[in-house]
Amino acid sequence: MKIIFFVAFLFLFLPNQIFSQWTKESSGRNEKFMSSFFQDSSTVIAAGDHEVIIKTTDGGKDWSLPAPILSQNSCIHSVYFKDINHGWAVTYGYLPYRHGGIIHTSDGGKSWVEQYSIDNYVLHSIYFADTTNGWAVGSNGLVLSTTDGGQSWSGQNITSYWLFSVYFINKNVGFAAGGTVNEIYKTTNGGINWNPVSIPNPEWFYSIYFADSLRGWGAGENGVIMKTEDGGNNWAYQHSNTTEELRKVYFADTSKGYAVGLGGTLLRTTDGGNNWAKINIGVTTDLYSVSVSKDSTIWVLGDSGLVLNNNNITSLLNITNIDNLHNQLINEFKLEQNYPNPFNPSTVISYQVPNVGFVTLKVYDILGREVKTLVSEFKSQGKFSVSFDAANLTSGVYFYQLKSGNYNSIKKMVLLK
Repeated sequence: MKIIFFVAFLFLFLPNQIFSQWTKESSGRNEKFMSSFFQDSSTVIAAGDHEVIIKTTDGGKDWSLPAPILSQNSCIHSVYFKDINHGWAVTYGYLPYRHGGIIHTSDGGKSWVEQYSIDNYVLHSIYFADTTNGWAVGSNGLVLSTTDGGQSWSGQNITSYWLFSVYFINKNVGFAAGGTVNEIYKTTNGGINWNPVSIPNPEWFYSIYFADSLRGWGAGENGVIMKTEDGGNNWAYQHSNTTEELRKVYFADTSKGYAVGLGGTLLRTTDGGNNWAKINIGVTTDLYSVSVSKDSTIWVLGDSGLVLNNNNITSLLNITNIDNLHNQLINEFKLEQNYPNPFNPSTVISYQVPNVGFVTLKVYDILGREVKTLVSEFKSQGKFSVSFDAANLTSGVYFYQLKSGNYNSIKKMVLLK
């Protein structure tokens, strides 16, 4: 009986709550975490202020702190691992003067050594296509590149503005993004030459990410999210449902993606960014990093040592011992016939939504003219009902249409007075 009750509880409660339950891991730190990287499903590297790099090998239960790397006058803005042992991070600082650096580990983050340092510049992002070819970007349009795993670096200024993110699809094709004046640059020869890519309006981009060779996203100030579907040649705006500054965008595949930003902002999409929805994780702390591990755990890091994940959701599903729980929950759109029908003067329309997305429900007359918008907002997964009052309409046949992403359904109803 207890098992039946618990399973019923999951069916009724979990669909609307699955993204509102989060575990706050004890990192033991108070620094601002700016970057994270997964070596495998349980091993996470987090980095941030005061050159702090911490590591967990048990999914966040315990964290280890390596010995101090350099001085604590620098911060780590980006960390990237190409395999379980080899990783790089970029540093930046302002005391006693502006400076940046690149550090490297060959033992999975247990120890780090400095590979490169530069005065009068700060570095913000680093990426490696393999264990030898890598790039880093920073202030005043600086782009650094290496072809020997970081033993030597060469640099060039491709713009006068700051660059905050770098991402390479392969060792030849890559992108750098930054602040103002259409600041997305593309290279097709490994960073030897960079060309600006035209975007609709000047924006500050803090993060750029590609799910494959064609589809990529950029995120930045004022909640801006842009997408390309042709390998970065053309970009189009997406409605992000927020005006908060976004600091990181990440896609687990070409459909499912996440973005985080200031004020505890976490956004999620399941349709490649056509629709974005805010996810309430119960914090207002500024967030700077989001990633998804191989076991689909979402990890979010931010200010004041904040480390969050939704791993408890996975655990909750596992203890039910149901093989295909997902399919037993709401997994498809459905538009119900209104009730009562015929009606006078009001009726109820019910529908269900399988995932977070922007939903519209509109009523049209027999000539196709819109007479009422019943729903026009983001909806979480669940079942919903809305009342339609036709007191001011004449008798006749009407149609109601539910749309969300690629889903489109129309049904007929009759008003009899």
